[in-house]
Amino acid sequence: MSVPRFACGRHRLVPKLSTRFRRGRAGCLGDVRRVALLAHCPRTRFGLDAVVGRRHAGRGPRQRGFVLAAVLACVGLAGFLMLSVARWAATRRIEVLQGGRALQAQWLAESALDRAAARLAADPGYPGETWIVSPDALSGDEGGSVRIEVLPLAGQPAQRRVRVQADYPDDPTCRIRVNKEIIVAP
Repeated sequence: MSVPRFACGRHRLVPKLSTRFRRGRAGCLGDVRRVALLAHCPRTRFGLDAVVGRRHAGRGPRQRGFVLAAVLACVGLAGFLMLSVARWAATRRIEVLQGGRALQAQWLAESALDRAAARLAADPGYPGETWIVSPDALSGDEGGSVRIEVLPLAGQPAQRRVRVQADYPDDPTCRIRVNKEIIVAP
């Protein structure tokens, strides 16, 4: 049986079986026993660590820098993904808010048409109005306004053209405007 040698081939390893574990100097030989290597080769770059397979053998400053760069790249990628998700969520929130406002403006216009038809049935000379709807009436924190115009039809004295313009919310910068028109016979 030959004695194992270092990579240089000139120096020998002298294995010694023991049950004692010396941290950092021995590798695992099985489940219970550890090996302590008693020789050191001056010609190998990492000495016993390279031969035994120590956990950090061969890791120089360049490899540690690579791990740091990889970690920083992962953190940067995670930050970019989080920023993208936050932008998407903010855009989606604005879309949902604008969709709700558009739906509310549609309902305000429909209500204004019903209101004009009821007023024309009660008073055929109803000229129209500007209807301000409070936030409390809409069960929200924004109010709306509706302009109702009643115009006579040419050649049809019994019929009226009703135009409504609903703005929700009643704010000139972020409002949704809906226009509707019907013909009503009082």
